Amino acid sequence: MKRGTWLLVLLLFLLTAISILYKTLVLGVSFIPRVEKNLWNIEIAMKVKPSQRSRRIGFPVPRPSDRLIIKGSQYDGKGMALTIEKLPEGLRGQWQGKVPIARTIFYRVTVELREKQYAVPSFLYPESHDRKMRDYLTIDDLSDGDLDAVKRIEKEIIPGGENRLKALKEIYYFIYEEVLYNGLRNWNNLREILDHMEGDSQGKAKLFTVLARRQGVPARTVGGLILRPERREDDRGRHNLAFWNEVYLDQKWVPVCATYGNFAVLGDDYLPLFWNIDNIGDIVNDNKTAIRFMANRVESTEFSIYEYRKEIRKARSWLLDYSLYFLPINVQSVFRILILIPFGAVILALFRNMVGLKTFGIFMPVLLALFFLETSYFFGLAFFSVIVLVGFGERYLLTKLQLLAVPRLSIILTLVVAFLCVFAVLSREIGVFRDFTLALFPIVITTIFIERFGIMLEEEGWKNTAWALTGTLVIASITSVVFSIRILQTIVFTHPETLLAVIAILILIGKYTGYRLTELVRFRELLARRP
Repeated sequence: MKRGTWLLVLLLFLLTAISILYKTLVLGVSFIPRVEKNLWNIEIAMKVKPSQRSRRIGFPVPRPSDRLIIKGSQYDGKGMALTIEKLPEGLRGQWQGKVPIARTIFYRVTVELREKQYAVPSFLYPESHDRKMRDYLTIDDLSDGDLDAVKRIEKEIIPGGENRLKALKEIYYFIYEEVLYNGLRNWNNLREILDHMEGDSQGKAKLFTVLARRQGVPARTVGGLILRPERREDDRGRHNLAFWNEVYLDQKWVPVCATYGNFAVLGDDYLPLFWNIDNIGDIVNDNKTAIRFMANRVESTEFSIYEYRKEIRKARSWLLDYSLYFLPINVQSVFRILILIPFGAVILALFRNMVGLKTFGIFMPVLLALFFLETSYFFGLAFFSVIVLVGFGERYLLTKLQLLAVPRLSIILTLVVAFLCVFAVLSREIGVFRDFTLALFPIVITTIFIERFGIMLEEEGWKNTAWALTGTLVIASITSVVFSIRILQTIVFTHPETLLAVIAILILIGKYTGYRLTELVRFRELLARRP
């Protein structure tokens, strides 16, 4: 090949590669549009000691929201009845019944968690809170030591003035940055936390609640699970309770986590279970029951056009503004198949120009592959075989009648429709072709094929027609398999620039002038005589 041809082929391949790499590496769009769902299996297990009296045992239940979706649940109370009630503190499950022997009961739920960011006003104006909200401004009686420690810290970190939002952020930064996290012990005393400048998540949340309420900002603690990898492999998914806060800003509750540093954002690893309760024992309400929380991630990858559109928009690139994913859904379904036709052309060119198979027409194998794809392979093959047999008879009869081309094609079309009706009835009554689906496009394909089959049979004889029929079926079958590969459909539909690489491959095939494989077989005697 000439140097210009090689440069053109190289340029087409480079444009394809550069475009895909730019979208995936620079813009950060997934190569294959798969959206990983943040799914977790949560198990709340309770080990219950025996007792002869009827008991009520409570436990927290995840509450659905715009960032927490319940996918399914199951439970086993070992004979105990389960009820779930909605309380201001959250959803509370309750087991009721007798426990004559020690047993473990459980409640399992599969949840999908999403990250959510919250808007924060630039300034907090004085608000008149209703009676319910005033409960979140009430401060429990503090000991003299706790009160002195709190006042001392307020003088150091909270600026003067009426900007309560600035004061709230100063409280958050102080607890997050200055009070070290220590989860190896329980820190219940505020003075002890401030003297040692360290505390667990519950202690830090309690300190934040007190300081925020003293600034006139409604605040409450939130108890739940933070679904992060376990530190030890032998934990096997066991998670301890964690605590964070919510503050009431601009008529909505806004999350604040002073343990892991989140202000007005809740990550997809936060699972809230209850609100404004400091002790899980207040929910369980049974001193002979031990509660345990297990959480394991579910490996799940799903594709959602809606989610992938959001990923494309997030990239903010003009190149992605013209993505095929923004077409209507019904149009997308057509293009998913249409965009694969050039790949069928590559297979056709490869087998005709390099292997040397004969076919009915140039693109008939590709059209026949679409026939197999739109109906089903086995139905299409059976129907195609019957049509071939019909082609023998109809050509003989219609030749005797000496009809013009258009009426002859119309009769063939009528026969195709009639046999399609017969196959549809057989599919329903006998169940031979259970995966048969009706399609209109194959009717045209088979009609044209019968006409070309008859012409070739008359002009070139049985032998050449049989070879062309075999080549057509082989190429159509291979093309049909390629068309049915879902991952290929997704890649090409997501990256239409791959068609440039298809053009480059077709140029290479078109420049091939060597022997075809069938010619090596055909002229093997001559090759054997060559010195």
